[in-house]
Amino acid sequence: MPLPDSTTPLAGAVLSYAPRRGMLPELPDGTTYLDDPPAIHDREAKLEALLSEAIDAGSAAARETFVAGAVETLSITHSLVGKRDLLFDVSPRVALKYGPMLDRTSPSKALERLQADVVQQVPQTPGSENLRTTLRDLFPA
Repeated sequence: MPLPDSTTPLAGAVLSYAPRRGMLPELPDGTTYLDDPPAIHDREAKLEALLSEAIDAGSAAARETFVAGAVETLSITHSLVGKRDLLFDVSPRVALKYGPMLDRTSPSKALERLQADVVQQVPQTPGSENLRTTLRDLFPA
């Protein structure tokens, strides 16, 4: 049985499949609609809440400064690299790695370490040096 014609989604993503014999498709044309992914600002708010709760080093003001900078850094990275779906996969682990530095150093030093780590994680492909340079330029000073 051939795959059904591709359809234009009304919202979210569309998965099309060829139903097997004896398999009842969820929709008659064999197409399942998925919900829209969360908007980037919703993802950022969830990430900010997650980091704020998890990082308990340093003063409250230092933690808020670092978390705000970390969320901005990670959002810039994922928007530029085009991997927004990884915002809750790699990002929290990377940011949490430097959160405990707040009790020994300043938020700006911890954020510098985070940004350097993020730049180093850009895949080492022939054209990626421009991407790393652009990231360095976009990160807040």
